[in-house]
Amino acid sequence: MLLTIAGCGVDTVPSTPVNLFDQAAAPVVTRRVAFDTMWVYGGPSDTAMLNADRVAAFPDGEAAVLDLLGRRVHRVGADGVVWSWGSRGEGPGEIDEVRDLDVNSQGEVVLADAGNGKLQWLSGGGAWLREAGLPEGTINVDAIASLEGGHYILSSLMYSTALSPSESMARGPMTSYRWVRLSATGEMEGLVPFPWNGFHSMSFLQTVGNIAGARSSSAGGRQWVFGFGLGNGFFVFNDSVAEPYPYVRHADFPEVETGSLAGGRTGFRVGYSEGRPERVARDVAVRSDTVFVLAGNYWEIDRYESATGQYLDSMLLPVPLSQFALAGEALIGIVAGATYPQVIALRAK
Repeated sequence: MLLTIAGCGVDTVPSTPVNLFDQAAAPVVTRRVAFDTMWVYGGPSDTAMLNADRVAAFPDGEAAVLDLLGRRVHRVGADGVVWSWGSRGEGPGEIDEVRDLDVNSQGEVVLADAGNGKLQWLSGGGAWLREAGLPEGTINVDAIASLEGGHYILSSLMYSTALSPSESMARGPMTSYRWVRLSATGEMEGLVPFPWNGFHSMSFLQTVGNIAGARSSSAGGRQWVFGFGLGNGFFVFNDSVAEPYPYVRHADFPEVETGSLAGGRTGFRVGYSEGRPERVARDVAVRSDTVFVLAGNYWEIDRYESATGQYLDSMLLPVPLSQFALAGEALIGIVAGATYPQVIALRAK
């Protein structure tokens, strides 16, 4: 399997082979869980969404859904669309290219608008509240996670010119993958140090992954998790302390090479020797003391103890999901491969 991605002015140093873990955590133990369907939104006659890219959960079990193609955010639930917000533009209350969203502990929706270089906040009722500029040097912002106390973790590449020499680890104009800690108002509080030396020799494409914050946990709500989307393992952070743990099934990181693409462009070739692995993080979530990882096959969620990384079990889902979020006992997800964009809320019996 080979993926090609165009790039311009990026680090062209080829990746070196690297793996966080050589072995899997444990044999896969799949539980066939019975689920109640709490609600479903989306279909040929009742959808306002052009597509559904990311989902975040409100405490009451409704969902904030990002429609990137439509430049809209929708709050949906058992009664359908509660509100829709968004229009394309650069002014206050307008969005361009939102890569991710989350719901904070105050019930507000925070948007990471990479196109406009802004964070934007909406009330739970769908009213635009405020905005803040993204930290200087951030590019390709692709994820945001809300923590207790109004803090955030932003997942972004960083231009090395925006960092001090001691912080920059790049061999080109761009650093490796970065996590930025933000205040409640969106101000940069600091960079999260790399918790593993292997990051230094990896292509930024190898370090693509997902993040999720725990707004309520035994760690006081400052716990968050990063899961690799292309290779083996995840990290659990509690403030600045991080511990790595392997996925239940080992997944080699892909090879990444640079080269010429059609049209004289320079780009990246991401290669898998045996196809994309099943056990990588399509999405992650944290509830209490448990980390949930949506497997690459769309149909299973693997569960791990957040304190020890111990693998617990895997839940077989009634429908395939491309993204998911947790609200209390509810699991809210975007149905993968649906003819029309569809969001479903499930609860284990």
